[in-house]
Amino acid sequence: MPPAVLFLRNRLVAAIADPRYMGKVALLAAIHLAALGLLISFETESTAQAAFVLTWGLLNCFWLALLRRPLTSAALSLV
Repeated sequence: MPPAVLFLRNRLVAAIADPRYMGKVALLAAIHLAALGLLISFETESTAQAAFVLTWGLLNCFWLALLRRPLTSAALSLV
């Protein structure tokens, strides 16, 4: 496995295991699940779903590059 993937995996496991970060990880997952719920409830065609996923991903990447905070970028993308 590439070193970058191992680093991210170890960091995620450490964040999940640490009780201080458990709330942040749960909130981040809730925001992404809310976006998934919006996708399922409003988009019925496959092209519309693909456009939603691509837009969501591009917005997340933009905010992550700008702010470097996953929770904030997910919240801004959901808005």
